[in-house]
Amino acid sequence: EIYSFYVHTLIVDPWIDFNLIHFPNVRRLTLNSPFPKVIEQLKANVVPYLEHLSVFYTYNMYEINLLHNEIFSNRFPNLISCELLENQTLMTIQKSTQSPLIRILKTKFINLSIYEKILSVCPNLYFLKFSMYSSNELLPNVQLHKNLKYMIVDQSETDWFDDEFTLSEFLARVPNLEQLVFHRRNYSRNIIQYFEQY
Repeated sequence: EIYSFYVHTLIVDPWIDFNLIHFPNVRRLTLNSPFPKVIEQLKANVVPYLEHLSVFYTYNMYEINLLHNEIFSNRFPNLISCELLENQTLMTIQKSTQSPLIRILKTKFINLSIYEKILSVCPNLYFLKFSMYSSNELLPNVQLHKNLKYMIVDQSETDWFDDEFTLSEFLARVPNLEQLVFHRRNYSRNIIQYFEQY
């Protein structure tokens, strides 16, 4: 415990029960399948210097939704990059304010409204990786994000449907995008035609 004060990078294996309060100076934290009570400990007063957070979880839990609210409400004022990876469900953000330091975000399934919320609360976001969830939403106002330069859309674990509308809506919000990477299953249809106008 005496040495934990000097830990700046902490990687925690699945289902390990521990107390984050013993690691106040951690800058980089990786949690693999954490217990809900470990997620509950993720507060700015416990890890005030946190800059890079990766959370890999196998099922949706209430504590994860609370964590999303903390992240996208600038509760971690030093947070630069964040990975929130869960394979089953759509990401949710119920409460948010601007989180201006977040530059890198990797997540799984997001729909258009969550995508737009991420762009609005992370004005300096530079890199975004996600899986697109098609929901045929129509949002009245297109908010442009000028700083996003690199985007990865990972559809390798889901079927790609001919959904020109959803793809167009996602791309219309990032006019300064410089690199777009699209991962898909081998048997998915050709999607090049949807990118030609961008």
